[in-house]
Amino acid sequence: MTEASPVVFHAAASEHVATVRGWVTSTHTEPGTFLPPVAEIARTVQLPQSVVRSALQQLVGQAVVSLHDGFRLYTVGVMTPTDRVYRKILMHIHTQYEPGQRFMVRHDVARLFGCGVKEAGEAVKRLVAEG
Repeated sequence: MTEASPVVFHAAASEHVATVRGWVTSTHTEPGTFLPPVAEIARTVQLPQSVVRSALQQLVGQAVVSLHDGFRLYTVGVMTPTDRVYRKILMHIHTQYEPGQRFMVRHDVARLFGCGVKEAGEAVKRLVAEG
């Protein structure tokens, strides 16, 4: 009777990491932008999902992408989606609003900036806290 050999996970080769890095930087340049699911990235760059996942983990260590715990979602750079929406709202307020003018609700913010209601709500909450 033979024992089953343990499963060994190998880090993605440097050329695979470079392929995934090139795809991320050429298609998603704005920090805080969510990347598509790993399966979709793997199809696009024609690599196995395990290799893409390993390459993304290495890119997390290099601050090229961020991994959001609990979601298994990656974003470009170290900016969170909430930070991205916050920055967009702040710019919008400075260019489109007069002091004292009523602001949008979070659903309108989410629709205008193409983000989730959760990120919009957190960004607005942060703005309110800052006054």
